[in-house]
Amino acid sequence: MSRLVSTPVWRRTARASIKLNANSRQTLDIGTRIRSLSDFKRNSRELLEQMRETGNPVVLTVNGKAQVVVQDAASYQKLLDYIDEMEALE
Repeated sequence: MSRLVSTPVWRRTARASIKLNANSRQTLDIGTRIRSLSDFKRNSRELLEQMRETGNPVVLTVNGKAQVVVQDAASYQKLLDYIDEMEALE
């Protein structure tokens, strides 16, 4: 008898599309960027370095549910600048 095993929601691959300018679209696969808060605490130095190098955020979970998104400061500033530019176009 075979059992169906359901993948927890936080382990499923999720994709977010980020349009950086009118001619390009960057797709971010956050399925590989989801970590538990406990794991982040244990490996914070390594994960912070990864975020600095890649510019990709990390989704942190508590009890298997997404609670926080952590992003390096330079990438966050870039996102704020992009939002300002888009709002200026409206």
